[in-house]
Amino acid sequence: GSDQVWNIRHNKGKFDPMYLADFRFPKKDRIYIADAVSLELDLIGPEEKEVLRDAVGRFDALSVREEFLVDWFRKMTSKEFTHIQDPVLQLDPDKWMKLVSPHRHRKPYVFVYRMVDHESITPFVKKLAARYDYDIIEVQAFPNAKTLHRSRQAVGVEEFLSLLSGAAFVVATSFHGAAFSVIFQEPFYCFSFGYSVDTRVRSL
Repeated sequence: GSDQVWNIRHNKGKFDPMYLADFRFPKKDRIYIADAVSLELDLIGPEEKEVLRDAVGRFDALSVREEFLVDWFRKMTSKEFTHIQDPVLQLDPDKWMKLVSPHRHRKPYVFVYRMVDHESITPFVKKLAARYDYDIIEVQAFPNAKTLHRSRQAVGVEEFLSLLSGAAFVVATSFHGAAFSVIFQEPFYCFSFGYSVDTRVRSL
């Protein structure tokens, strides 16, 4: 997603020149836009700041997902940044609902969307499900993790939206898990572990 293109965590600690519009050909009349980007500021040191300072000058328009990043960039460059919502929040909820596949699970369930793993998640979910006698359905990104009941790794957009929108509760360690819970007006818990996702969830 656009929030990850400037995330050096996924590129061995380095920015990808392509996403910074650092091409080996003249710009000429080309228009460069960075839309809805995000940063993990705890990974940005003096060297990374210099790379970004040079990069933003190549863009014709820039927008960020977190309001605090507007002020952060303003301190290093005169380039104008616009604060916008995450793209999933820019689409009308009714249009998201049109993508939802039919609900197949009859018994109420807790839907777990785990993109960051932590030892406290499983006990919390089990306690929540046991309290209301709910099933547990999980989608997670860790092939070797200890999973909960009915754990899945590969689901399509329609099934993901169906599982989340049909849940009695949502438990997420992901910004988009929280964002879609807001869109579908689902009760949810979003775990905070001091990672960059925390600032993005607070921006909701």
